Amino acid sequence: MRTFSRAQVDATRKYIWSKDWLPYHYGGSGNPGGDCSWFVFAVAAHIQGMKANRRYGSTENCNRPDVYGAVATGDAAPLGLIHARSKAEVPADALLKLGFKHGGGGRDSHTSGTFDGLNFESRGMYRNRSGHVVADTARAWNDPLYHDFWYLPARVGVADPDDFPLPAGWYYGPRSGPEESVSGEAGEPAYQIDGIKHLQAKLGLPQTGRWIDAKAAIVALQKTDPSLLPDGTVGPKTWALIMRQGAPTPAPAPVPGGTVPELTYEQHAALQWGQPHEVRQISDAGREYVHVKDGEMWGRAGLADVWNEVVYDGFLSHVDGDDRRGSLVFWALEAHRESVETRRLVESLQARFASGDTSQQPITPLED
Repeated sequence: MRTFSRAQVDATRKYIWSKDWLPYHYGGSGNPGGDCSWFVFAVAAHIQGMKANRRYGSTENCNRPDVYGAVATGDAAPLGLIHARSKAEVPADALLKLGFKHGGGGRDSHTSGTFDGLNFESRGMYRNRSGHVVADTARAWNDPLYHDFWYLPARVGVADPDDFPLPAGWYYGPRSGPEESVSGEAGEPAYQIDGIKHLQAKLGLPQTGRWIDAKAAIVALQKTDPSLLPDGTVGPKTWALIMRQGAPTPAPAPVPGGTVPELTYEQHAALQWGQPHEVRQISDAGREYVHVKDGEMWGRAGLADVWNEVVYDGFLSHVDGDDRRGSLVFWALEAHRESVETRRLVESLQARFASGDTSQQPITPLED
């Protein structure tokens, strides 16, 4: 398949939109509009840099029943349109897809197309609109009206994978959004889903190709730029911010169990932390940060794991005003410590009360 740049594709999209609302003109050649076959052939010509304001034949130039892979006949042949055996045989990432109803030509035949996800059609009255229709109620290439299918063997591509891949005015966002919101869950073209995977890779996320799986990370990044609305949608500005992020290189899996003599101290430290790091160790003096000596690689890695799982792990305290972070084990131990301290306080107060010392009681008796 040929590959056209996003700039080329956007130029053809602009051309298609320029025909919206023009009247239907049977036999017209694009000055300014025309009929159904003129419109689909004009789009095929425009993206390839060929003259669009001329006729390339009619619907019957794309009537090659049962001939899979055939090209259009007559004046339409230079357009390079390829015949598919069925809807399923049309490549999902084909830039231009066309559907045809053949009835011998004229008003008994019809065609419309989908270019880069944009439906377009020139027609008589249908669903309260006639003439050239772009998006809106324009029939897609795979509308039930059609029984014959063609496509242009071309796809959209980018010279630099960091370039924003969507058409102007489109963005990555929820499936519930408008047509311009690309979620990766609605059968979008492969290049659009590849864009989601690319931004996920930049953010260090699994490349699922679903926008929703990256939303939280996108929102967090958007909050670092006051000029962006932190809603998780990705237009050109947010895309550029994401592209400036370097995807973290996954650390090699640690080797389980025991000393690994073939690794240096620095190599082993890199396995655990990415760089030499202090490890908290329990000693007679209490918990202290110490540097583990060379040769104590297992102990260092083990202490690092203990520190991470028992103390660090990043869970915020459940107590209002307490901004400490720790692991689930840490908070379980913390709750136990608080319980023990409370029990000791109660025992102390009980002993004092038993001795007649009531100075710790409130001045006003508590109500039952």
